[in-house]
Amino acid sequence: MVIFAILFILFATVMNLLGVEMTARSSMALFIFETFVLVVFVAVSAYHVWVDPNLSFTLKPFYNPGDFSWSFIIAGTSVAVLSFLGFDIHAKELGLALIAVGILYLAYIICGFKVKTVLPD
Repeated sequence: MVIFAILFILFATVMNLLGVEMTARSSMALFIFETFVLVVFVAVSAYHVWVDPNLSFTLKPFYNPGDFSWSFIIAGTSVAVLSFLGFDIHAKELGLALIAVGILYLAYIICGFKVKTVLPD
């Protein structure tokens, strides 16, 4: 565990020493990689839902009248607001922040659907 902390500190130090431009390039490369992984995950998930008859599309994982609670909606809203504020600070334009929040929200919905479909209880 300590070795990971040391490696992370060394990586962060090297990135800071190389300058802001190098940090920006590496951040963009990481963003492109994360977007690629997200697109692959969405494509594979959609393929499995499309092909496997046991994984039919349903809204039950997201809205089940027996399990519905307003406290979950309020908790999710507070997380969404705080996430948006965090992206708003780092984005140069509001449009970029909205795109980032939209992508993360879509990933959250897809992951939640897959988890609730595979592990219903």
